[in-house]
Amino acid sequence: MMNERMYYSRDAEMRAQRERLLLVGFATLIGLSLGAILALLSAQRTGRETREMVSGQVERVVNDAEKSVNKLQKEIDGRISAARN
Repeated sequence: MMNERMYYSRDAEMRAQRERLLLVGFATLIGLSLGAILALLSAQRTGRETREMVSGQVERVVNDAEKSVNKLQKEIDGRISAARN
């Protein structure tokens, strides 16, 4: 068993879980940051090329997200209309 600690209150257990979550989040953030720095340092493209590539990818992701949200909004509106009738 991984978590065999005994807590004296539910509040203490929740606080311990929150601290573990923060630690994992912080470690993940550090790892992602170091990975990004290493990737940029070892990139075979110039800074301008890399920025253009990243901005193009971000634009595609944003456009895809907008399309998905609009499609979902239309579906929700249709279901609300059908429920009202």
